Amino acid sequence: MDITLPSSDYESIIEFASIIAEPNENIRSIILEELAKRFGYTKSIFWVADDEGNLFDPVFYGLNDRAIYSYVDNYYKYDLLHPQRNLPLYQSKKLLRLIDVVMPEEYETSTFYQGFMVPQNTYDEMVITLTHENKLVGVLGLGGIEKNTFTTIDCKRFLMMSELIGTTFIYQYQTDPILLSEREKEVVALVKEGKTNKEIAAKLYISHNTVKKHLQNIYRKYGVKNKIQLVQKL
Repeated sequence: MDITLPSSDYESIIEFASIIAEPNENIRSIILEELAKRFGYTKSIFWVADDEGNLFDPVFYGLNDRAIYSYVDNYYKYDLLHPQRNLPLYQSKKLLRLIDVVMPEEYETSTFYQGFMVPQNTYDEMVITLTHENKLVGVLGLGGIEKNTFTTIDCKRFLMMSELIGTTFIYQYQTDPILLSEREKEVVALVKEGKTNKEIAAKLYISHNTVKKHLQNIYRKYGVKNKIQLVQKL
């Protein structure tokens, strides 16, 4: 992409790299905060990912819990930029905008736009895949209020920053290979007590599908396939 960024962008990228290089157990939150502060990306989500494009353990900025649960429970399968729908494209491009994959009139009548984006007062979306040693390790999703929010300048920034973010993230994330979110820790504690999925959902005031999603993420992190194996490993 033959585009020259403003000199201020290069300075911001250098400062950004310096800040995220500092060890921090909440590295993904720091990355999202710095992206908002330095570049104005005020709606963002950072997923852990695997080579098949599965996403789990989200950390988010400028979004609420209800939006994330809604996405995880239902709307992820309608997301036009979900990595599982576009893996070959991401392998060559590293990032995609809505305008890269869909016409506006088709998008505006889609289930994803009408059911998920409109309630979040969000129109545009850009997704960046993060790699380390040519392996997918994370995904950044950015939301914009207006149509065509994300320009070629945004693409150029993340083509420069994506590998830096991916490598920084994986080194810090892997300092604790079983890094659970607070909600996942609550689910694990209840699993150890022998609670059923229905009982866990009632106890944590979340849906049955959300419990199943949390368990899938937990199983993946521990390298197990079911509750029995999880309890044995714990």
